[in-house]
Amino acid sequence: MTSCCEKRKICHANGTGEQVLMFGYEAKPGFEEKFDVIVQEVAHGFYSMRTGIRDIKVCHPKEGEVAFCVTFTGKDDMEKFKMGPANDAYELLMDVIVGKDTKFTGGCLMPDCHSMASMIEYLKRTLKSKTYASHDVEGTRREICKWY
Repeated sequence: MTSCCEKRKICHANGTGEQVLMFGYEAKPGFEEKFDVIVQEVAHGFYSMRTGIRDIKVCHPKEGEVAFCVTFTGKDDMEKFKMGPANDAYELLMDVIVGKDTKFTGGCLMPDCHSMASMIEYLKRTLKSKTYASHDVEGTRREICKWY
């Protein structure tokens, strides 16, 4: 029987497969209103996208700033988005934003996992019986598999 717990995993190497991409823009001084109009158009376009996208969040921290957080079903979909819709957004905004390119950050969506401290706390809470027969062995196995 192969177990998910045969060796310790590294978080970034064992995520869900979904990819998260974050990027944002800041308006040049004096261009805030034009920036906001373009951002509203871009956000509307992003929200209407369906293929390869799990979730889209648009954050407007203050006038003249926007941040996008997009979750994709996989890396290929994320790369296509960067080369297509994200590039199109940059081209619409390039005359009204600070900077000459889009700075992307993100990566694989990390699953629920335990630190050593949370794993020990879980085991203390769960394993209180005198014999294994009354333990939730399968549930404990699932939790141990969340330790990275």
